[in-house]
Amino acid sequence: MKPLRESPGLPANPRKRLPAWRLGFILLIIFLACVQWGMVRSRHPTVVLPDGVRVSYYGSSHGVTMGTSNFHHTGPPAEEYHPFWLHWLRSSLPPSISSHLPAPIMHRTGYPAWPDMHEFELQFQTKGNLSQHPLDIFVADEHGWETRVRDYTWSYNGAAKSTGEAVSGWLRLGSAYPRRSKTIRIVFHPNDRQTPKPDRETRLKPAAQMIVPNPFWQASSSNVAEPLPLSLPFRGETLTLKELRRDRIVGDGYGALHSLLVVERDGKPLPGFEVARMSVTDSSGQVFRQTTGGSSESSGRMWNSIDTAPWSDDPCWLVRYSLCRKAYSLDVPEDEQFKFEGLPLPSEAPINFERKVTCRGMTLSLGKFTQASDAPRFLVSGLANDITNGKRIILLDARDDQGRTETSDPRFGRRKIVGGPVGGSQEGMTYSLNLPADAKSWSLTLLVETLTEVEFRVRSPVANTPPK
Repeated sequence: MKPLRESPGLPANPRKRLPAWRLGFILLIIFLACVQWGMVRSRHPTVVLPDGVRVSYYGSSHGVTMGTSNFHHTGPPAEEYHPFWLHWLRSSLPPSISSHLPAPIMHRTGYPAWPDMHEFELQFQTKGNLSQHPLDIFVADEHGWETRVRDYTWSYNGAAKSTGEAVSGWLRLGSAYPRRSKTIRIVFHPNDRQTPKPDRETRLKPAAQMIVPNPFWQASSSNVAEPLPLSLPFRGETLTLKELRRDRIVGDGYGALHSLLVVERDGKPLPGFEVARMSVTDSSGQVFRQTTGGSSESSGRMWNSIDTAPWSDDPCWLVRYSLCRKAYSLDVPEDEQFKFEGLPLPSEAPINFERKVTCRGMTLSLGKFTQASDAPRFLVSGLANDITNGKRIILLDARDDQGRTETSDPRFGRRKIVGGPVGGSQEGMTYSLNLPADAKSWSLTLLVETLTEVEFRVRSPVANTPPK
């Protein structure tokens, strides 16, 4: 029997649809391939420094920092670290989804309560010696704002040098990190250990950089901040934070965080105060403390700068200041003054003298001259000038028996009779003595000043000022 001919008017047989399970399987393969591609792409980002040292990202940890027992061992610097694929996946998905993924693995040990250390740490494998390397390391957010890493070290991993292989080890960056950026840029800048020393323009140009996924990412902050200027009550007057400005690159020798404070009475600047300390805390609780910087005061306007600061990705900063009266302040009540009068002159032979003054329940003592290349020195004991205890010794007045408060020296020019402090310890503070040659005796008046702490919750200054 002949097969029936297909009628030319009939449509062709419809194409069979792919079963749902096969379609799902193909999509799964595509997804896994993308994940694998992301893992390969983000796994061990590497940068080669100008001298050939190779630095590869290894992982991160939380709570392991300098000073712990496993810091210099020859194996990996942490027993557990974040899986690379989890970094990539968390940073690629929207927060509504990524917040439901498993939390990154955190390795914890007993974390020392050092004020200038941070619990977060990025870890790198290195090929080449990074000891005394002529590069400084910075962390940058996604907008290019950089902050120098203050706490880091490189340790040799114990590999045999006799094999002829390059020295290798672990680089560990214990630092604060941007919390709102999904990636972090590690930037290497030339420092002044190079010969010849680079100029400022050269130092600001990156020598090398690499991008790593941010294992410390958090969702946006809900903290409320206010624009400047902001005012607070201060010792019966008004204290106003007029300006907060951040250089794009912040670090000793590179740039700083600058601020301007003004004490006002009846709307006019009131002189006589200075900034003893400044710190900044970002909305995640990371503290940025001053190590180097500077401060000055003129007619009630106090300028201050510090060499560290948060990044532009954080909308809310908590800025804290410790304020006190300046040296040689006026209008200090008599019952606050520690007056030492008729003090002896220093001589070539050691002179031990002891003078004590008690005021408001506190006793300060003067005694024993020591010699130094620039001027004799003496010790004021009874209070270590450590501002963390909330108090500070202030020089109010120093003069010789003829009433002179300054002296002239061919090497140093005009300077105060008493200068400093020039050193200190838990025993007390050391000051220099610069008397005129014909002085017969001298007197000293001190003040134990209680620091006043103030804090401002402000918007990140990068919202108000362009990068420099």
